[in-house]
Amino acid sequence: RLEGVFDLVGEVSHSLEESREALKQRLNELAILNEAAQHSTSSLSISQILESILKLLQEKIGVDHCSIRLLDEDGVLRLESYLGPELLPQQELDLKPDMSTLVGQCLLERKLISIPDTSQLAPQEVTGLHPAEMQASFILVPLATESQILGVLCAASKQKRFFPPEQLDFYRSLANQVSLAIHNARLYEKIIRFSRELETKV
Repeated sequence: RLEGVFDLVGEVSHSLEESREALKQRLNELAILNEAAQHSTSSLSISQILESILKLLQEKIGVDHCSIRLLDEDGVLRLESYLGPELLPQQELDLKPDMSTLVGQCLLERKLISIPDTSQLAPQEVTGLHPAEMQASFILVPLATESQILGVLCAASKQKRFFPPEQLDFYRSLANQVSLAIHNARLYEKIIRFSRELETKV
């Protein structure tokens, strides 16, 4: 009987420890999302917004590489911002997204794709991604508003299974914030262009 009691106490203690860790993780995620919201609303420069978000991912989450690609008016996905130990050949990574690649699937289906172990990937699946962006594990997160697809956020780690399933909602929330910030910055740019056009006509 005493053994059963000790087992029960051990299980309860373990469960409480897991709950504390989960709560700590959630509070950290909320703090990062709050900081990301501040960065997103403090500037209307798309480049500044993207760079600040990627810095957060590196400094607060500990990803080794992270990047953001945006869809241009010609339907080409272009690398707009990147943080990592090496420079990437931006033009070589331009991609016309389709369903044959993971990046295309992420963008066109608006779905988060998590790859816990890159050793199982086929070469054609990762077209448009640089080897530095894949590492041992990586995730692709769609950037989109209700009416428009905008791009893809990529984060990679040298560790396998760095992005556990319970953290994926955090990345979705972060992507939603980034998407809204990009949308607002583009609206602002359109207003500025329209105002200048009006001034030249007057």
